Formats: sequence, C-alpha cells, structure tokens
Amino acid sequence: MNPAADATHGWLLGRVRGVPIFIGRSWPIIAIAIVLSFGPQLAQVLPGGAGYAVAAAYALLLLVSVLVHEAGHAVAARASGHRVDRIVANLWGGHTVFDTAGRRPGTAALTALAGPLGNLLLAGVGWLLQQTQLPDVLALLAWALTFSNLFVAAFNLLPGLPLDGGFVVEAIVWKVTGDRWLAARPRVVDRACEVIIDLGLAMVVAGWLGRVVTLGAVLYLLGEPLLSGATPSFFTIAWVALIGAFLWQGATQAIRTGTARRAVARLRVGQVLRPVVVVPTYAAAVAALEAFGRRHPLHRHGALSRVRARPGGVGA
Repeated sequence: MNPAADATHGWLLGRVRGVPIFIGRSWPIIAIAIVLSFGPQLAQVLPGGAGYAVAAAYALLLLVSVLVHEAGHAVAARASGHRVDRIVANLWGGHTVFDTAGRRPGTAALTALAGPLGNLLLAGVGWLLQQTQLPDVLALLAWALTFSNLFVAAFNLLPGLPLDGGFVVEAIVWKVTGDRWLAARPRVVDRACEVIIDLGLAMVVAGWLGRVVTLGAVLYLLGEPLLSGATPSFFTIAWVALIGAFLWQGATQAIRTGTARRAVARLRVGQVLRPVVVVPTYAAAVAALEAFGRRHPLHRHGALSRVRARPGGVGA
C-alpha cells in the first residue's frame, strides 16, 4: 500500500501480519467528546487535571476496544480464506475491509460474531482486574473497560444491519432461502444468480430489521430519561441523533443494495439486448433483410417495420 493510499484512510498505526491498522481522521472527534463529557465530572473528585487525564485514558481504552473488535473480524475473515485489506477506527466505531469473494452463510455469520466476541474477552480482562487490589483511578478504568465492552458487544449483536447482529440475521436468511431453493429445484442451471437473489433477500430483511432496531434504540435512549422525570441533555440528544442517522443510513443502504441485486440477478440478456445481423456495407438491402429473417422469427411474421439499416449491419 502506497503512502497516498494510507493518507486516504487516516493515520497508519501499524501493521499486524501485514494488515494495516488506521486511526481515521474523524476519530479525534469522539475522543474530544468523551473528554469534554466525563472530564468535568471526574474533575470534581480528582485534583488538578487528573479528571481530564482519566477521561482521556478512557477514550484510549475505547479505541483499544474498537481495534480488538475489528481484529476479531479480521482474524475470522482470514481463517475463512479471505484477504484482509485494512482495519480502520473512526468516529462511528470502526470497520474491517476484506475480500468477500466466495463468502458463504456460515463463514459470514462467524466473521460477524468474532467482533463482539473480542469485546467480551476484553470485558473479561476488565472483570479480572477488578478482582485485584488496584488504586482507585485504575479500578475506575477497569470498571469502565468492563462496562463499555459489554455494552459494545450487546449493542452490536442487535439483529439489524449495519450492526454485526444484522449480518448474522442476513446469513441465517441467506442460508434458509438458499436451502429452500435447492430443495425445490435441485437442478439449478444458473446457481450463481440464485445465490445473488438469496443474498439480496437476506440484505433486505436485515436492513428492515435495522430500521426497527434504530427506531427502538432512539426511542429508548431519549424516552427512558423522560419517563424517569429527567430531561436529556443537549449532548445526549445530539449524539443519539448522529448515531441514529448513521444506523438508519446503513439499514437503508442495505435495503437498496439487496433490492438492486435481486433485480439484476433476475434480468436476462434477452430482456436488454436486441439481435443484430452484420452484413457488408455493399450488400443490397434485400439481402440484409433476408439474413435478418433467418435469424429473427419476427421477420417471418411480417415485422419488417422493426428493421432499421445501420452502417455495417442491420438490427431490430
């Protein structure tokens, strides 16, 4: 990967077994938001600038959590035989880019589940640290590590795209519809197209579930404080709106992509192409029409009005 390509993905943090790991240029936004949100609260109980330092350390722990999450996807993808191009941590969490050629429902589900599994392992590390005698600040960070990773794992397992749980739903629907198709038509000639149709349907289903999950999450995060008599802060409202917009956009894109894939897979060449008979430019028109009539049955039924002469050929 050349330096120009590196710059488009963010700052290169390093490489693990040849896979580049980037920190996106939008990631500092979430780091600043965390420091400004938790720093003032911690400053009330910690002297000097220690409160803001702890908030900054928490932001770094979240970055580690995101990278471990994405590393889980990368490891599972490689184990399934896919080439991993890069891992990126950014404002919205992170993403892992890998080649999906030859992907199957089982490997797709395992790759999706590997990310939350990495967060659960980190939560276990945090819990073990809490069982030791740590200074108060380190104990607080250990608790934050445990809680944040449990939350990230649980949230990502919600059953709707673009979350990991949505990819699991996609894999299940893909598997079920694919098996049903093979049971009904064991001699499928164009199996590649039917795979695309099955995957397209799975994306549409998981995308609509993603919309439901998004609405439910937004209503809960904003409605729960109101029901308890509190008023959500401006920061909470803005952050929920941003996350909700991101999830809604991802779900909508999945629906559009799945619908388009199904439409393209069902399209046949004869629906978009018209037959052409190539004849020399010096040939008589009657010879061209006779040649076309031998190739096109409509000509034999008197459909001569559909024939148009072109330089070098005649087409319908």
